[in-house]
Amino acid sequence: MSDGGAVGAANLLDWALLQRVGGQRYVLHELLRQYAEEQLQQTPALAEETAQRHSSYFLDLMAREEAKLYGPALPQVQAQLRQSMDNIRQAWRWAASHGQVESLARSASGLSQLLSVAGYWQEGESLLSAVVGGGQAIEAAKAVACGAEEIRPFSCWLAVQHARFLLALGKLDRAQEVLPAALAGLDGSWRAHALTLQVDLLRMRGEYDDGLASSEEALAIFRRLKDRNGEAQALNRIGQIFWLRADYAQALDYQQQALRLEQAMDHPRGVAQCLSSIGLIHYKQSQYEEALTSHAQALTVARALGNRGDVARHLSTIGVVHIDRGEHAQASAYYEEALSIDRELGNRLGVAIRQTNLGMIYWNGGEFERGLAATEEAARFWWRLVIAAVRRLRWATWA
Repeated sequence: MSDGGAVGAANLLDWALLQRVGGQRYVLHELLRQYAEEQLQQTPALAEETAQRHSSYFLDLMAREEAKLYGPALPQVQAQLRQSMDNIRQAWRWAASHGQVESLARSASGLSQLLSVAGYWQEGESLLSAVVGGGQAIEAAKAVACGAEEIRPFSCWLAVQHARFLLALGKLDRAQEVLPAALAGLDGSWRAHALTLQVDLLRMRGEYDDGLASSEEALAIFRRLKDRNGEAQALNRIGQIFWLRADYAQALDYQQQALRLEQAMDHPRGVAQCLSSIGLIHYKQSQYEEALTSHAQALTVARALGNRGDVARHLSTIGVVHIDRGEHAQASAYYEEALSIDRELGNRLGVAIRQTNLGMIYWNGGEFERGLAATEEAARFWWRLVIAAVRRLRWATWA
C-alpha cells in the first residue's frame, strides 16, 4: 500500500467505512462497496482490467498456497483462505466465463485440496463442472489460434479435478466417464496424480490388477520427478491394493514406507491416512487393539485439521472394529456420528456404507424399524449402482 493509500485507508477506518479483520485484510462497508462498483462499471475497460487483476491475484494465491495445505500449517492456511472464499469463487467464475483455461488449471489442484480438506465436495463438483462442461468462453478458448493441442493438458487436468469430487460424492459412473479421456491428454506429474485418482476408482470397482498397474506407473513417475508427496500417495495406493488382496505383509510394508515419507515431510493428513490404512491391516488380522490405536491416532489428527470427510471415514473404521468385538453400542455411536457428517457433506457413498452397517447393528439389537429404515436407504443407493453397471455392460456388448 502506498503512502497515499495508507492515509486513505486510515481515514476510512476512522469513518467506520473500512474494517480491519486481521493482518493486512480489510472489509469495505457494503454501501461503499456497491457505490464503488457502480462507479467502476461506468468505465467498462477499467472494470474489465480490474476484474482480470482480481481473478489473477486470487487464482495465483491458490496456486502459491497449495503446498501449505499438506503440511503442519494446514489449519492456519485453511482458515485464512476460507476468509477469502467469496473472492476465490468470484475469481474462478470470472476466469471460467472468460476462457482462462490455463489460469484455472494452474490453480485447480490448490482449490481442490482446500475444498477437499474442508469437506466442500458438492461445491468443488459444482465449480469444476461449470468449467469442464464448457460454455461459450471455454469452447472459444479451445479453438484459439494456438491450437487445441496446446490447451488440451489444461482442459484434461481440470477434468481430473472434477473427477476427484465425483469420486468423493460417490458418483462413480460419472467419474468413469471423465477419467480415461483426461488421462490420455496428460503426462508427467499431472498424469501421475491422475493415475492415483484412477486407482481409487478401480479399487472401488474391484479391478485390483488394473489398480495395481496404475499405482505402479504413478510411483515410477513420481520417483523419476523426485516428488516425495506423490511418491507417498502412490505407495499408499499400492498398499491398499495388497490389503484388498489379503496380502497383509506386502500391504504393511508399503504403508510403512508411505508413513515414513509423510512423517519426514511433516504432512499430518498424509500421516493420518497411512495410520488408518495400517489400522485396517491390523483389523483384518484380528489384531483389534493395534487397529483401534492406529485409527484413534488418525481420528485425532483429522479432528485437529478440521477435515470432516476424513473424520467420518476414521469414525467408520473404528466402528467396524467395535462390531467385530461385539461392542454394538460403541459401534453405533461412531457410525451415527459419521453418518451425520456424510449427510452434511452430501457424500452418498458414505451414507450408504454407514447405513448398511447401522442396519445390521439395529437388527442385531432388536431395533427392527430403525434397522429396516437404514437398510432400505442403503439398498436404494446400491441398487442404483447395479442398474448403472448393467447399463454399462449392455452398451459395451452393443458396441
